[in-house]
Amino acid sequence: MRLVAMDGMRGLFALWVVLIHAPFLSSIYNTPFVMYPAPMLTIFFVFSGFVVAMMYGESIQDGSGVARFLLKRLGRLWPLHLAMLLFLLLFEMLRLVVVQATGMEVSHAPFTEGTNIPAFFENIFFVQSWGWDKPMTWNYPAWTISTEIAAYLVLCTICLLVRAAGARIALGIVCAVIAGIVYYYQADQWTRIGELASVPRAIMEFFMGFTVFFIASRLRSC
Repeated sequence: MRLVAMDGMRGLFALWVVLIHAPFLSSIYNTPFVMYPAPMLTIFFVFSGFVVAMMYGESIQDGSGVARFLLKRLGRLWPLHLAMLLFLLLFEMLRLVVVQATGMEVSHAPFTEGTNIPAFFENIFFVQSWGWDKPMTWNYPAWTISTEIAAYLVLCTICLLVRAAGARIALGIVCAVIAGIVYYYQADQWTRIGELASVPRAIMEFFMGFTVFFIASRLRSC
């Protein structure tokens, strides 16, 4: 299933992501529209929940359905992520050699802070953003994938527990509300909303899109 009307919107928001991560485009990068990415991130998580529910919601009915879904999603994401991690690992090793050989001063020592060894293995398994207000590490943009995978696991649990669309809507709303409450306190009552690489945030917004799809499906069938 594909909604062609969504393709253009997804393309525009993908371009927004590029602009956010391309500071060399200074005349564009420094505009408030680009410098405040929170709305874009919210829309991406909501879109993701909607699209995943549309593409896989009906096929996740048992353990084999869960396995197929996770293999398809990780098969698209993990190889490129691993390649990027290995590149960053080689770069960090080069930093270590240069610092030790020259005594060069750097902002942080190699393999410390956001590029330490435990964080590297957390990145390999996509759990680097599962901590409470955990800082970004190694491949920074992959925090969204890490948090989405947590949402995928919740999605699989819901689909295994119930099959009826109404029950999935109810559980999806419950997940979004609970995650929203957690995120509310995690973000100091919204004072830091948009700043956190957060699993509760991803689950809240992902299940907004998830429930919208099932509500729309029920309305269409009426």
